[in-house]
Amino acid sequence: KDIFRIITPELSNGDVPLYLAISTQKRMELQTYLRDRKIYAPIVWPKAGYCPSICEVAEAIYDTVLCLPIDQRYDLDDMSRMVNSVEEFMRCKW
Repeated sequence: KDIFRIITPELSNGDVPLYLAISTQKRMELQTYLRDRKIYAPIVWPKAGYCPSICEVAEAIYDTVLCLPIDQRYDLDDMSRMVNSVEEFMRCKW
C-alpha cells in the first residue's frame, strides 16, 4: 500500500523547487518521525481555523500535503538521511 504520493513527479527544465511536496494520510506521524530525526518537513499550506471549507481537493491539500526539503542547503548525505528515514517510517509505521 502506498504511504504517500509525490505531488509533482515530473519537473520542467529550469524548475528548482525548495521542497518535494508529497501527499500522505499519515502526514502528522511522518512529520513527527522526521522531526525526531532532526529533519524539518514543513506544512507549507496550513489552513487557518477560520477558513471555510472550499472543496474536496483544497481540503485534501490542507490535510495531507507535507514538504520534504530538497534545496541547495542540503548535500547528498542529508538527502540520503532523509530517504533512509522515510523508508524506515514506511517499514515501521504502515
